[in-house]
Amino acid sequence: MRKTTSLALVLALLLNIVLFASPAKAEGIEDLDIIWVDYDKCEDFYNGMALVMKKYDEDVYKYGYIDKTGKLFIPVEFDHIGEFENGLAKARKGDITGYIDKTGKFVKQYKYAFLGDFIDGVAVVKSSHDTFGSYGVIDESGKVIIPTNKDVISDLSNGLIRIWDNEETIYVDKTGKEVLRIKEYTGLDFHEGLVRIISKENKEGFMDKTGAIVIPTIYDYVGDFKDGLVFVIKDDKCGYIDKTGKEVIPLIYDHVGEFEDGLAKVKNNFKYGYIDKTGTIVVPIKYDFISDFKEGLAYFQVKGNSWREYKYGYVDKNGNEVIPPIYCLAYNFSEGLAAVKVEIEGKYDENGYKLRKIGYIDKTGKLVIPAEYDYAGEFKEGVAIVAKDDKYGYIDKTGREIVPLIFNEAYPSSDGMMRVRDENGRYGYIKNPFKNEVQAIPTQSKITVDGKEIKLEAYTIKGNNYFKLRDLAMALNGTSKQFEVSWDSEATTITILKNKPYTPVGGELKTSIAPSAKEAVLSSSLVKINGENTNLTAYAVEGSNYFKLRDIAKALNFGVTWKANTNSVIIDTTAEYSE
Repeated sequence: MRKTTSLALVLALLLNIVLFASPAKAEGIEDLDIIWVDYDKCEDFYNGMALVMKKYDEDVYKYGYIDKTGKLFIPVEFDHIGEFENGLAKARKGDITGYIDKTGKFVKQYKYAFLGDFIDGVAVVKSSHDTFGSYGVIDESGKVIIPTNKDVISDLSNGLIRIWDNEETIYVDKTGKEVLRIKEYTGLDFHEGLVRIISKENKEGFMDKTGAIVIPTIYDYVGDFKDGLVFVIKDDKCGYIDKTGKEVIPLIYDHVGEFEDGLAKVKNNFKYGYIDKTGTIVVPIKYDFISDFKEGLAYFQVKGNSWREYKYGYVDKNGNEVIPPIYCLAYNFSEGLAAVKVEIEGKYDENGYKLRKIGYIDKTGKLVIPAEYDYAGEFKEGVAIVAKDDKYGYIDKTGREIVPLIFNEAYPSSDGMMRVRDENGRYGYIKNPFKNEVQAIPTQSKITVDGKEIKLEAYTIKGNNYFKLRDLAMALNGTSKQFEVSWDSEATTITILKNKPYTPVGGELKTSIAPSAKEAVLSSSLVKINGENTNLTAYAVEGSNYFKLRDIAKALNFGVTWKANTNSVIIDTTAEYSE
């Protein structure tokens, strides 16, 4: 359910006050800060920094970088800046192109209008933006490998640089030594030792590095080799060949896609399916549309008599329809959940049709987040963008509204920061509570289970005791409150089964000799108890999930008491939970 935004919050936004509270006030999610920034454009955070831009003229921007506090550490005075890698970023300022450090100082500079990426020590350059035939190649010292008088030069690929000059394709190594010259054909880049060539009759084939044509130019189109196979088109039919030219997948399809994880999408007679590398059909070619596979599932479409009758479901990689086609629209799974559009019974839109809204299903097809949104994005870093009435915000995997739906634009969480834009066009960043760290302090309390003292590693996080879930399962194993724990890494889902014996995986009840404070991050994993979604709060500490003891006690109904005089936590599985 959407929460009502307080008047104080609206006033705070209008007055540019940077703090606002999550309307859900959900336990485990602290109040969120907005870092407002005064720039014309902003990008997402990556490695702790975000690119920002100021407009100085029509379509002319200057670029700089901010950190996660909003502080500018690279001044907005560059004509271009790329992403930082290994402490350096490619940048251009006036007639200087090169690499800057995180102070904005050029540590490598070259006087070229364009500088490509250095690959194995060499990069393509261009001496003038306006002059045709001004491409060349340099090494990192600035030494000219190929003079800037060529028509087109590609980056180093498969150890060779491609030059197109005077209607010839020339391949040289990174020292500039010529390896191959093609006159009769147009050559593209090498992949897996072969280059795609095009004849004067616009037929395509492949040549090796010696200049020998290993696959004749008989095809209307060929792709690039990947894992020893390439798709080809001939007489409007598609298939796959290997490096000898042998048809591995016969040319019988109207369309074929690239192989990913051993499967390729194919189309015939306006129907879609999937084949494996032997050509065996693994997903029947019967769907009006089918998506790429994500997290082991692809959504498919079956048509009705009109677009409003299209239905969507999900199929696995064995061709099993694991979720039937009952949805009005479907999207790929991400972090164990997928957005779907459904009709709302008893409600109608302005055209008299049944109202359609978007919610989220799990991999059983169960609607776990109610269908109440006009837009719902994929989950990333534990959160998803949702919208109602053209206003955007964020929810977590339980459907809790962790950022109110008050923004004109919102972008997927990146590097622990969520980028938003208000109605005035102002950009801001909100810390993602699932990616920002808090302190986990080792708990010094004595812990007993049914009168027996146990040793386990626990932490105090925000004033509450948190225990490793598998440690608790091990400690309660054999009691009336025992429970099983399983983890689905693909769906990022923790499943708890009540009254089931626990299956150890190793490492349970292990303690450190000298435990120390650790960094904890709010866990974005979905938690299910006996198949039902919960809103249990968990923190990830060094790769393990820690839960608040009282949350688990309440969910499984066992007693927990605290004795201050002995600094003891007492777990009693024979007693019922009480606040």
